[in-house]
Amino acid sequence: MMARLKARSVPLLSVLFLTCTSARPPVGQPPTGTSTTVHAPVVAMATDDMTEVPPPGALFATVRLSPLQGMAERLGQRLGLGDRLVTALREAHPGVFDDDEALAAVADLNAPLDVALYKANPGGERTVVSYGALALDRAEARLSDGHRLVSVGGGSRRVERTGPESERAPANTCELSPAAGNPPARLVCAEDREHIAAVRPFLTRTLPRHPLAPGEDVVFEALMDNVHALYHQDAQDLARELLREQDDILEGSNPRLAGARTWLQELVESVSVGLDDLDRARVVASLGERDLTVTTDVSLASARAPLLRQLVDASRGQHPPVDLLARLPPGGLLYDAWALSLDPLRPTLHMLADLATGLVLGDANIPGGEGTGLHTAVSGLLAQDTVSAATATGWDDQGHHWTVSQVRVTTPPPQLIANVRTLISALQRPAVVRAARSRLQVDLARVRVVPGTAAAPVPAGGLLVHIPDNIVVDGSTPPARPPARTGARPPARARTPTPPPAVTEVLLVPDGATLWVSWGHNARGHLRDAQTAHPAPVVIPAVDGMYGAMALLPAAVPALLQREDPTFARSVREAVQGAPDHGTTPAVLYLTQTTAGGTTHLGSQLRVPGTMLTALGTLLGPLLSGSP
Repeated sequence: MMARLKARSVPLLSVLFLTCTSARPPVGQPPTGTSTTVHAPVVAMATDDMTEVPPPGALFATVRLSPLQGMAERLGQRLGLGDRLVTALREAHPGVFDDDEALAAVADLNAPLDVALYKANPGGERTVVSYGALALDRAEARLSDGHRLVSVGGGSRRVERTGPESERAPANTCELSPAAGNPPARLVCAEDREHIAAVRPFLTRTLPRHPLAPGEDVVFEALMDNVHALYHQDAQDLARELLREQDDILEGSNPRLAGARTWLQELVESVSVGLDDLDRARVVASLGERDLTVTTDVSLASARAPLLRQLVDASRGQHPPVDLLARLPPGGLLYDAWALSLDPLRPTLHMLADLATGLVLGDANIPGGEGTGLHTAVSGLLAQDTVSAATATGWDDQGHHWTVSQVRVTTPPPQLIANVRTLISALQRPAVVRAARSRLQVDLARVRVVPGTAAAPVPAGGLLVHIPDNIVVDGSTPPARPPARTGARPPARARTPTPPPAVTEVLLVPDGATLWVSWGHNARGHLRDAQTAHPAPVVIPAVDGMYGAMALLPAAVPALLQREDPTFARSVREAVQGAPDHGTTPAVLYLTQTTAGGTTHLGSQLRVPGTMLTALGTLLGPLLSGSP
């Protein structure tokens, strides 16, 4: 069943990824780039038609890049690598063309590059790359030795090798074509010549007329009208497959998964109509003087898909508590703040309550209402109107993960803590423990609520829970006792005491209208770090329409790597400490929802500071130099 679902869903999900990260090319923008190549004028043949054409119906997305050499020069400067990145680009360039030096020389690294993604029927998705090329007369001269040019119509000629090299089948086929714009020729390449014919006119006569806007380096775009037409049937087929397989997914008639079954129906409907909700999608990457930014914008024609509608309604008008970030402990790797209205997400929350209960208990007949009690306890925790949180996540010097959050929910913190106690009690009822051990190989009886002591107190009103690392069991029976021995007993050996299992602490502490949640091997210690006076570990400036934001601090990356690879962690630490800011300037990701002209836009923006690029360049430098 899963194999069939994968076969149907992978192409569709690939397109969904493209459409959620890409729009039609901007028109009317002046040419940009860093080209220094002088292109000789080309007199087109009478058969050369340079009239602009619409995108072919099979084309669903394009990727457009500013001149590669210019990008390599600027990125090399940001990384502190000088011209080494340009040198690496030039050395690798012939490999793209099967080490054909002459053909590689025709592809101009100082010209923009375009990629067309289209759906062949049959055959699936195809990729065609259009390089800016030398002027036609110069290209012909460059290919005069060891190549022949075979006319394919419209002034385009296929490049074929001659001599001994012609016996080796090339990985790609390339055509040299006259083109609109500057440069006046393009080298169009694909795995097969038939792939080129489908999109050549659009790549040579239309896209070159519409250069990228100033500041745009990479633009990933989708042609949504074509996406709707090409993948509507795939979406319908996947939806029907999900419906046919729902009994396998949700364990047949398990009554405890009724809510999950309803949610799956909404998922099916979302898959069926979700593509039609998308009107325009675009991702732009820009390498500026101070940072690298990657911006995503998806505009919606509608929100008929239930799950998309839930997300839109839940994130509209929310304001993440970025003020709480200042109270979180220093030393974290990730800091995030987000806010959602939970009322639009009620169907999903009901599904989660049913799914949690159904996964633990299955369809077992649990006596005394114990199954109902578990469902009620989970539902009580999820019964909130709004939720907002600020969280710090990091790793200590031993490589142990920790998380500290401040949470604001509708339920007052003392009552929420009482609800957690109720949930733990429900999970430790004998019938529930047996079911969880049998179905999930998890021994819930090992979870303990720990009272505070004079040496290690629990803050007033707080709740401390210990979850041992050995909570997962293999389900095997205990080993049999050895047979009774006869004769004299050997002297008794001193027993080596077995160390207690390591535990993860979960600590909940009320603090006015907010709730502290600390998780890790030393949850109390990390909470003390947060409550001790300290500078704000990170500041995330607000942007219009944001409902979530995340910051990554490079200075904490070595701790993440320390346990798995101490040598690499040391290299990263040296690179970060060598950056101008010592790794204290974060990379920030924003999630936004805005409205313009009555249209809803879902977006994101990633900002990577130049100092992080400098640290990255320190790590890449030895690789480019061939050093170990």
